[in-house]
Amino acid sequence: MRFRNQWEQEASLKFRAGDETALAEYDRHGRLRGGTRAEVAEAAVRGHLADGLEGGESVLVVKTNEDAAELSARVRQELIELGRVGSEDVAQLDE
Repeated sequence: MRFRNQWEQEASLKFRAGDETALAEYDRHGRLRGGTRAEVAEAAVRGHLADGLEGGESVLVVKTNEDAAELSARVRQELIELGRVGSEDVAQLDE
């Protein structure tokens, strides 16, 4: 089952169809967070790291390739500082 609660399934389908009223349902259940770009990016990085360190999996979804590169670098640096990955250079794949 993809969703824990029935309301999530219904809201997800509405939102996917472009019905922005679904956002009110997410807000009512405390699922929306606000902040500056920097605050939201920091919260995303921290949440992603927490999921991974607890054995879970998560995906960071961002708007641009630049955002992806920035957040990925931040996550990697944190993992290096925690001793979870090595600091050696990694190969980059060309598109």
